Amino acid sequence: MTRTNSVSFQTDCLYSRHKTYVMKKLFTSLFSVVVLIFGLQSQVSEGGKPISFQPNTAILNEMQPVLLAKPNIPLLQQEDAINDAQGHVYRVGQLIQVNLNPMNSGTWTTLSDGSKIWQLQIKSKDALALGIYFSEEVQIPAGATLFAFNKNKKHVLGSYSSNTPSFQALQMVEGDVVTLEYHAPAHVVAPPKIFINEVSYFYRGVEDFVNEFKPNAVPKADPCQVDVACTPESTGWAEQIRSAVHYTFNIGSSTFVCSAATINNTANDCKPFILTAWHCGERSAGSSIASWVWYWNYQKSTCQPNSNGTNPSKGNQTMTGGTVRASSGNGTLNNPPANNSQVAGSDFYLVELNSAIPTGYNAYFAGWDRNNTGATSGKGIHHPAGSAKKISTFTSALINTAWNGGANGHYWRVVWSATSNGHGVTEGGSSGSPIFNQNKLIVGQLTGGSSACSPLNQLTAPDVYGKLRSNWDLCGTTNTAQLKPWLDPTNTGVTTLLGHTCGSGGGGGGGYCAATATHACATGDEYIANVMLSTINNTSSCGQYSSFASQSTNLTRNQQYTISISTAIVGSANVAYLDNQIAAWIDYNNNQTFEVSERIGLTTVAQATGFPIQYTFTVPQAATLGNIRMRVRINYQPDDGNIDPCGTYQWGETEDYTINVLNSGGGSGVGIEDETIDALLIYPNPSTDVFQIDASALGIDQFDLQVFDLQGALLHEAQFIGAQMATLNLGNLAKGVYNIRLVSGDFVLVRRIVLN
Repeated sequence: MTRTNSVSFQTDCLYSRHKTYVMKKLFTSLFSVVVLIFGLQSQVSEGGKPISFQPNTAILNEMQPVLLAKPNIPLLQQEDAINDAQGHVYRVGQLIQVNLNPMNSGTWTTLSDGSKIWQLQIKSKDALALGIYFSEEVQIPAGATLFAFNKNKKHVLGSYSSNTPSFQALQMVEGDVVTLEYHAPAHVVAPPKIFINEVSYFYRGVEDFVNEFKPNAVPKADPCQVDVACTPESTGWAEQIRSAVHYTFNIGSSTFVCSAATINNTANDCKPFILTAWHCGERSAGSSIASWVWYWNYQKSTCQPNSNGTNPSKGNQTMTGGTVRASSGNGTLNNPPANNSQVAGSDFYLVELNSAIPTGYNAYFAGWDRNNTGATSGKGIHHPAGSAKKISTFTSALINTAWNGGANGHYWRVVWSATSNGHGVTEGGSSGSPIFNQNKLIVGQLTGGSSACSPLNQLTAPDVYGKLRSNWDLCGTTNTAQLKPWLDPTNTGVTTLLGHTCGSGGGGGGGYCAATATHACATGDEYIANVMLSTINNTSSCGQYSSFASQSTNLTRNQQYTISISTAIVGSANVAYLDNQIAAWIDYNNNQTFEVSERIGLTTVAQATGFPIQYTFTVPQAATLGNIRMRVRINYQPDDGNIDPCGTYQWGETEDYTINVLNSGGGSGVGIEDETIDALLIYPNPSTDVFQIDASALGIDQFDLQVFDLQGALLHEAQFIGAQMATLNLGNLAKGVYNIRLVSGDFVLVRRIVLN
């Protein structure tokens, strides 16, 4: 959740109690009401390396760094101890005012080819990381590039060029030294506009991040937290995990952190909406928030139960940008709040980024449920204390509540449950994070609460989330106070919407029609118990809808397969009711619609029906290569009508899976390694960051390169025209094994690479 700067916002830092427990995480608000619509800019690195990293470049003169005074850390820690105990916005950095630009700082060097390099080194002793902010939008002349990197040159941001959407902030760079390097070829005469006015000194809340470059940093989040890499807590929740976002923002003289989620809309058009909490930054109304930085996929690659050890980096999958479209602070519900411990309305705001989220980020636009029915179980996904992504589990129903006496009935109260790998709770920095119901749909965003790892009695203390139902249209009557006009632009009136993934085929979520049921999984309710197809063998319990899109299998064009579907009735295995209908579809053309021609089997249960149900089918030659969606469903025909892949039924269940379609020649698709062709050279392999791709022996000079993880998620894509050689910088990806896919016309080749 969040904490406040007691220096800049001392009047907001009040101690509060809710019911009979002390509020560990209390969030402050403003008395004033201001319409919050700000312009932000997006920032996406374009890859590559600084010119000075190249071995054939003349050695540049040793730079004299600009030394910035180290903040008074003991004083900051003293303030944090007070604010953290009272549950205020979680501060992670102190801002240092500067005036640095290519005209008054740094060094210029002319190289032998006539090109020029400007380098500026900034140092502030003992910082865990440094963040750079600009007084106006950075402008890079055409042909020139800008990079930023740390002292050991392992953390590199950039390149940024004239093609980069405008920005006024750089994400944090590890360590107490950061170097900016601008390179302009000889023909570029226009000067860059690089005016630095603030540097953030990060002194805590970035421990997981810096561990990637400086091992053995002390973990920050409390030890009972559960990493999203842990199973069974994360099993079946991969898409929702991908929707969770971590971000930093500046208020006054400090930098803070919160959590958020990318969220879908009924147009299924990948519009980059981000939902978070009003108290995270609403106080900055009237001032620029172009310095906010959003981080995707900041999470661990391995489960570390009850230890919360470190291994991830925030990476370079960041953006700074967008416009705040709607906010509870723009409405009339509990606005202004009665006191500083309350918040406006249901404590939400919605940001729309100014440009699309890159497909390589593999962002999931989460679905939502705006009904006022308390979820029976679900998850919270968040970044406590600025740490890598965590998952918390609840198994008892959400109930109506208020936040500190304001807007009664517009919040959900949750109590977290112990799980196999810990007892996930929330902390400062978790604020704004999504809570998902049993159907994996967002029903609210985190406002505050008192759950904590210690003392032990706080493990089951409640937290409070602003309701998505109230965010929808109950905070005010204008578009700037409602989610409705933004998340239902087509005015469908739907109360639930499935999530969506853009740019990586249907397997990551997709904008498919909703399919669920209303029964409560009580004794006697039918459901899908097991699905077997090729390497998929998934056994599950009763539910209304389950996304198993993280479970995938390879199917080849023109090949025949058999799918086996076992059904059950709660209390009885491997059975179904007479007149139950069971069906399966594969979206072969990947148009996010399950057509009748794509149904691979349909059975109406009769007395003679054998179990499990089996369908044999052939993958058509025209099937789309790569990840597509398969849907399996059961319903009760007398009450629900003939089975359809979409819609809400009274009885039954729906499950979705991912199919990875391969070419009949065996050399295409994602996630396989073709060892039959040796003409493509990739070196060095393994590599720490940069791979050289030599396609000259293939006789092609135009190709696309795509990088996928082993689950089939697209992480990086680049096009090369008029070239037989390519340089691929994957330093922003986590260490591990990946598949690289070369595509040239109808020719597709897949190779495996290792980052170490």
